[in-house]
Amino acid sequence: MGKEMAGATVKKMDVEKVWEAASIQEAMKWKKQFREDSTYIAGGTLLQLKREQGTPLPSNLIRLDQIPKLNEITQDEGMLHIGAYVSLAECEVNPIIRKFAPLLSEAVKDVASPAVRNRGSIGGNIAYRIGDTIPALLVLDADISWVIEDQLRTAKLWEYLQQEADPNAVLTTIHIKKQSSKKQMQYYQKVGRRESFIPSLVTVAIFCNWNEWDEVGDVRLAVAGGTTTPVRLKECEAYLSGKQLTEVHIWELVELVLAEFHPTSEPFVTKHYKQQVAANLIASKFMKYLGG
Repeated sequence: MGKEMAGATVKKMDVEKVWEAASIQEAMKWKKQFREDSTYIAGGTLLQLKREQGTPLPSNLIRLDQIPKLNEITQDEGMLHIGAYVSLAECEVNPIIRKFAPLLSEAVKDVASPAVRNRGSIGGNIAYRIGDTIPALLVLDADISWVIEDQLRTAKLWEYLQQEADPNAVLTTIHIKKQSSKKQMQYYQKVGRRESFIPSLVTVAIFCNWNEWDEVGDVRLAVAGGTTTPVRLKECEAYLSGKQLTEVHIWELVELVLAEFHPTSEPFVTKHYKQQVAANLIASKFMKYLGG
């Protein structure tokens, strides 16, 4: 059974009560009871960000990080299953993730400071919608599960990001297919800004493998930048698929990235700058594959 928590944390955050849910059903019961005067919380880093941006905190916080299975990492024959409230620090060092989804471990290293990684959860990073782990998860073709109105739903992460955020939903699990030893390239690069809650200027992630004839097989490209929601570059992926790559293809890819990636401009950082950085990073990695 869940319980009411009190103490320094409550006082510090100027809320009336913190409720520790023992199950998803209990958490959702409290959410229905308190409605807009409540929010879910795990590590608390996203809530801290909202507070620093001037968003008033509700009176009731509903803790999710102690619910069984939501903070566990498991595997079966072909898949990894990461509980949404596993800490970012654990995602960085966990041997199962490092073996079967090393790109995620690599991406987590670039999320803010060690203190934030210790507190923040992978689910919170996804809920942020512009979290640094998202491009890596997109190219790993991750699925995400969540509960809403007592129903468990699962979708591709890219599909989930296209939906409007629902404050009543509880993220439960991230599912990632285990990576094989097939000839492949995995790449993650974040440019600029490591501060705790400031988005990167540009982030790029790549997954690509090749068949025995050196033709591109599965290929996924993801980009993000500033307050722009991370996206897959599906037109670029379609262009690369099935090709035996040459330098000509890669120069054409640069133009396709510039056309498909539409980040927002920010003070001192233009949209075109972000586009060019993303295109250059992607092209450079493929050029290295060609030996250029």
